[in-house]
Amino acid sequence: MGKLSRERFLKLTAQSTFAVPFLKENRLQDEPKKDEKLVFRFLQVNDLHVQNESSRYLKQRIAPAYAGANTRAIWLREALRGGQFFPEVDFVLSVGDMIHGNTLEGVKYDMDFFHRYFYSDFPLPFYPVMGNHENVQNEGDPVFEGSYIQAFGKDKINYSFVHKGLHFIIFNNSGSWVVKDSGILEYRLKSLRQLLDLHPTLPKIVCCHIPLVSVRTKEVLAKSFGFTSFYTKEQEIGDLIRQYNPKVLAVLSGHLHISGMVNTHAIHHVVLSGLASYPHDMALYSVYSDRIDVEFVRVPSDLLQPETNIHGAKRFGFDYTDELHTDYSSYLMGNSQERRFSIPIKKNS
Repeated sequence: MGKLSRERFLKLTAQSTFAVPFLKENRLQDEPKKDEKLVFRFLQVNDLHVQNESSRYLKQRIAPAYAGANTRAIWLREALRGGQFFPEVDFVLSVGDMIHGNTLEGVKYDMDFFHRYFYSDFPLPFYPVMGNHENVQNEGDPVFEGSYIQAFGKDKINYSFVHKGLHFIIFNNSGSWVVKDSGILEYRLKSLRQLLDLHPTLPKIVCCHIPLVSVRTKEVLAKSFGFTSFYTKEQEIGDLIRQYNPKVLAVLSGHLHISGMVNTHAIHHVVLSGLASYPHDMALYSVYSDRIDVEFVRVPSDLLQPETNIHGAKRFGFDYTDELHTDYSSYLMGNSQERRFSIPIKKNS
C-alpha cells in the first residue's frame, strides 16, 4: 500500500478545515448555572465514511462516496485537540460507519487508513461501534470483521464501560434485516442481556449503529433511505431493552444519514446524520445529576456540502417530507424539539 504522510494528509485538508477561524462566541452550549454542577460532557459522532487516500486504492474506485468526508473527519479530530470549537468533553462515541469500505478489500484499505491517520492520533478516549460498512453487512463473520478487530481489539464489538455514574453499552446490530442466520440474533440477544445486567443500579445509554425505531414515518423513510435497514426490524432487541426501563435512558444510533429523536416507552432514540453526508450533524451531551442536555451541532459552514444529502432531489428528483417534518430541512435535520432537548435521569428507580 502506498504511504501517505501525516503532513500530506493534513495539507489535503488544511484549506477547508481552517478557512474560517474559530471564534470564542461560536463555542457550543452555555456554561451551567451557578446552582448546577456539570458532571461531564461527551460527544456522539457517526457515519464518517473515511476512505483510503493511497494511490493504489484510489485506482479502484471512480470517485469518493461522500465529498469532503475525510476533510470533516480530520476537522473533528483537530477541533477536539484545539479546544476552540467544542467545550471540554471527556470522550467520543463513534457510532458506526467510521469507514466507507463497501467490499472486503475496501474495508481492509479504509480501516488501515483510518487507524493510522485518525484513530492512532486521536486526542480523547474513542469508543467505536461496529457499523455495516465496517463488515459489509456480514455481521458475525470473522473474515469481514477482522479489520475492525485488528484496529480496535476483539473486546470492542459487544462491550460496556462506566463513566462517572453512567453505564454505556455498545452492541453490534450491523447486519439488521440482512443477516438471516437465527444464531446471529440469538447471539445479539445473549450479549445485550449480559451487558444490560451489569451495574444494575446505574442509568444506561445503549449505542448501536442501526436505529431500533423509525425516526420518520415508516412508509416515507423506507422510500427516502432506499434500504430495508432503516430500523431494526428484529423486534426482540427493542423488547429486551424495554425490559430494563427506566434504567435505559437512551439509544444512540446513526446509519440513516438524517438526524432526529423519538421518545418512545420513555427511551430517547437519538439518530444523527453523521459527518459524511449533509446536514453533517454531531451531538453534544452535557450530563448533570438529574438530566442530560442534548444539542445537535453541525460542522462549520465552510465544511457543509448539501450535495451529499442522500434523501433529496439529487437522488430522487424531489425532497421528502412527512407529517411532523413538513419541509425538507426539518426532514433531514429534525425539528427544533429534536435538535435540543433534555433526558431526565431518575434516581433510585
